[in-house]
Amino acid sequence: MEVGKTRRELVRESKIRDDLERQYLNQGEVTVDMPGLGKQTARYTIINPPETAINPQEEPKPPVYFIPGISNDLDCVKSTLQELAYSGRKVVGVAFPESFMGTITPEFAQAVQTSPDLEPHVEFFKRAEAQLIGENTDVELWGHSTGAAIIEQVLNDPKFQEKTTKAVLLCPSSSVDISQAGLSLGMVK
Repeated sequence: MEVGKTRRELVRESKIRDDLERQYLNQGEVTVDMPGLGKQTARYTIINPPETAINPQEEPKPPVYFIPGISNDLDCVKSTLQELAYSGRKVVGVAFPESFMGTITPEFAQAVQTSPDLEPHVEFFKRAEAQLIGENTDVELWGHSTGAAIIEQVLNDPKFQEKTTKAVLLCPSSSVDISQAGLSLGMVK
């Protein structure tokens, strides 16, 4: 038994975590019709926080819109999504359309292959966010690995700059060339 928690508290926490797992597993599909590229479909999950994690005296925080790494899909970030919800945040996670449960058109695949940046994905995730959260709703943008690079490009859009309250870019340490001083400065900020 965890030190400091009673059996009753542990059972209550287990039930909350079971509910978060059920919500995670209740995944749906979002289809985005992209001009000139056709319809792309990806898996998504929405996890609402438990009532016990919401402080009624605090201003509600905007939902977290989470984009995983391109080779991760949602399963590799499941724990992160659930912990964010457990801490009191509504979380919307969207996989890449070319992941194993998604579908893409040949036009989208060609655009991805020939694009000098991540623009086809940026447009897909912006349109998916509008469908799942809403164009006029503030949001926190979170990205892991390639998802972080996509968030960086999404933030070039003034509309998203306006509605984004915070951006969290989780990037594996081996993917950028950074000095120890730069890393320390980034952690402080």
